[in-house]
Amino acid sequence: MKRILLLALVPMICLVGLYLSFMAAGAAILADTMPAWAQDDAWGWMLGTPQPTAKDPGLPGGTSFSSGSFYWDWDGFVGPVSFICMMPVEGPARMSSCFGDTEGRDGHAHTGIDWATNHEEGRQVWTPFGGKVTSAGWNYYLGWTVVIENDGWQVILGHLCCGASGKSHTATGPSSIAVAAGDLVIAGDVVGKSGTTGNSTGPHLHFEVRQCDQDGVCNVMDPNVVKLPGQDGLCTWESFGD
Repeated sequence: MKRILLLALVPMICLVGLYLSFMAAGAAILADTMPAWAQDDAWGWMLGTPQPTAKDPGLPGGTSFSSGSFYWDWDGFVGPVSFICMMPVEGPARMSSCFGDTEGRDGHAHTGIDWATNHEEGRQVWTPFGGKVTSAGWNYYLGWTVVIENDGWQVILGHLCCGASGKSHTATGPSSIAVAAGDLVIAGDVVGKSGTTGNSTGPHLHFEVRQCDQDGVCNVMDPNVVKLPGQDGLCTWESFGD
């Protein structure tokens, strides 16, 4: 009886092994045909490593791509408003990349504004508007990141200290983040320190604004032409720098 069972099981095991090998080979071929920005996630999935999924924030009228945890769910928070129109990182600093910039980005438009901090990390970073911290942690592209929301708007502060630069699904160093998800903040509150974590070429702060609709879809907006909760007039963010 055991011999009969063994004879029956061996072909089944061989067929399963052949099927898995075929699927792995097909997945490998598929991964190699993907654009470079997607291959890290694809290979991670093949290796059995859980990977965060994302929606591409995109830009109005253009095409861009993203992978990793680059989308933060809309919380729906509405609360007290406050706003300050000033560079959200301690100087001296200079604007190193404007909104929509495609230079050195493989044709992908920049979704925020960057301020370089003269090759130094550890500068104070504060929120320019009040609301609820909906995310305070590691991000594949932006490294240590804080997301603050109020009345359908999100402000994203990325590349915070500390750790090495380079896209990574896991933290490359200790966090300097001074807030936690669920905290309520007002304009001017310190949320962490500047760094160069994530997809960064040097120490700087990434500042981004998104507007969310009732379906929870959050779209990237040009900070220079929108009014955040508590903001009276337009703020010329790209004019800030020392």
